[in-house]
Amino acid sequence: MIFKKMKGPQIFLSFLKVGLVGFGGGSALIPVVERELLRNRGALGEDDYLKHTVAANITPGALPVKLGASCGWQLDGVAGSLAGAWAVTLPGVLFTLVIMALFQVIGDRAIGYFNAASVGISAFIIFLLIGYIKKTLRGGRQKLLICAAAFILTGGHELRSLFALLSGLPPQPPLFNISTISLMALSFFVIFALGFIPSKPLLPLVFFLGGAYAFFSGSYSKSTGWDFLSYITLALMVLCSLALFLLRKKPARAGAGIGDSSLKKQVVVLLVLMFLPVLACMVPAALIFPARDVFWFILRICFSTLSSFGGGEAYISVADGFFVQPGFIPPDVFYTRLVPVANALPGPILIKIAAGMAFVFGFSGASLPGACLMAAAAVAAALGICGALAVLTAVFYDRLRDSRLVAGLTRYIPPIICGMLLSTSCAMLYESMRIMEAGQIRPWASLGGIAGWVILLFITGRFKHLPDPVLLLLSAGISLALI
Repeated sequence: MIFKKMKGPQIFLSFLKVGLVGFGGGSALIPVVERELLRNRGALGEDDYLKHTVAANITPGALPVKLGASCGWQLDGVAGSLAGAWAVTLPGVLFTLVIMALFQVIGDRAIGYFNAASVGISAFIIFLLIGYIKKTLRGGRQKLLICAAAFILTGGHELRSLFALLSGLPPQPPLFNISTISLMALSFFVIFALGFIPSKPLLPLVFFLGGAYAFFSGSYSKSTGWDFLSYITLALMVLCSLALFLLRKKPARAGAGIGDSSLKKQVVVLLVLMFLPVLACMVPAALIFPARDVFWFILRICFSTLSSFGGGEAYISVADGFFVQPGFIPPDVFYTRLVPVANALPGPILIKIAAGMAFVFGFSGASLPGACLMAAAAVAAALGICGALAVLTAVFYDRLRDSRLVAGLTRYIPPIICGMLLSTSCAMLYESMRIMEAGQIRPWASLGGIAGWVILLFITGRFKHLPDPVLLLLSAGISLALI
């Protein structure tokens, strides 16, 4: 079969179209991209598109950006990859920044209206998260246990806050409540060890180290001054991983990597051009903000992107751990403004949230130009990581698809993300209940109202087959009218 050729400008327009209609998250865009590139354009075959879809799903980051970069790479090399990644990103990011700027300019009255609407939007997001969790955990008790463990480890603060709000009692310190970074470090260690461990008698050592790290990274250890032991345990985990890697049974060489020198050069050029905009934005931003603040914030954007397995919904929880809990972004701004705005607009949620967080961070310390520079640097950093990972994975696809580590990540990370999403759902529920409490609605009544609306959304979505944008607008309108 002969496929039509597409050049950079055509790829840009195609993915710009995808970015404009891309409601519903990354997974929902898979058929949209397929319809555009395979059916409308006739530019890719089904086998090729399957490879790009797999590459996008086994790597962290924003799925639409990874699809744009990977498909664009096959269609027109470096130019196509850059065109696809940026085009699918731009519409949602620009809309997000415009709305966040209006919040900053118009003031509290507009924010009050949006907060009221955000209760319904948050209920809709919780509905989406629960639907994602149900789909991901389908077909296995092991997934449920992993999800429950991740929720217990990360949801202590959220559960404590909800209990205090409902009971009127002062909050008690949770036993665990480890950060997202700690959970990801723990998860990668256990998954890596399970993939390379030479004998079962070593399993207790792996779980002992993991359990010790979870305990010493938690809130209880921090309150007692034992948290310094988490660094020692982390060092032991790294040494254990290194030993397991060195003692592993080396498999037969399968597949080829980057063979010819011209392909190597193209990959290097792509990586340079992917990350060049980051420096182009960070340098002038460092003239407005302290250079150290700019560097560490963008570095957190990079690490949070690398930690984001499971799509945009998962990044909400990851961003909470990287930016909200450390105090970079206020939780009320994050959950009642940025997250609802990012979910209500088209395009990759991860990039929109990264841009919005950088904008809020920059606006609080400088002016509108400084906030826009920080947002541009964050977008370029997140987009560069997503695009680079997708292209490299597609290039090395034949070698990586049989990797035990990749297989382990694909198997275990989704239920871990589901546990984090349960924590995120509790956090969003708490923020919405606080807004309703300010509107003279009692906590138990607000809890029942939000839970009832989520259930109604499931019933409506199942039997009426209403599209997500309609349900979202309906949720926002009803909460705005009531609150």
